[in-house]
Amino acid sequence: MYNTIITKPARKNLSRLSNAEYLRIRAKLKLLADDPRPRGCKKIESQKDRFRIRTGDFRVLYSINDEKKEVIIYRIAHRKESY
Repeated sequence: MYNTIITKPARKNLSRLSNAEYLRIRAKLKLLADDPRPRGCKKIESQKDRFRIRTGDFRVLYSINDEKKEVIIYRIAHRKESY
């Protein structure tokens, strides 16, 4: 099981979401602790060990540190603003 770390900018992104979006994304974040590379995740080509998952119209961008067993959530944004 991986430890999920949500960075300060990602927490700020979460605080701006509607309640329904917040709950949906929090559920996905909890699943990342069990499986940091779930089916449907995409590796971000230009960056090492960085991935994204889709949650409705939002993207969760994160990195994985396998040595420390950490998933670091660094951005949560609408698909139009995510990159």
